[in-house]
Amino acid sequence: MSQEASDLLISNLRQTLEIARGLPIAMPEEGTTLHPDFEAVFEDVGPWVVDTLVVAKERSWTLLADDTALRLIAGIDGVSTAWSQVAL
Repeated sequence: MSQEASDLLISNLRQTLEIARGLPIAMPEEGTTLHPDFEAVFEDVGPWVVDTLVVAKERSWTLLADDTALRLIAGIDGVSTAWSQVAL
């Protein structure tokens, strides 16, 4: 990788970090859940996956995700989704 390409990458990462620092942190509210069938699917994955879907669902936010399966499951549960690579 050339020095110019490396400098551009570092600059872009710094800009992304600054934008991310300005975003609100959203936590799921107690009592909001996904469709019961989906809870079972994510049972062994970890709470961050379910929390992300729940926050998007309860706030009517579009879920940006690279994972096609995650977007499909979210869409079935009524969550609006978008492929994050397109957004970037």
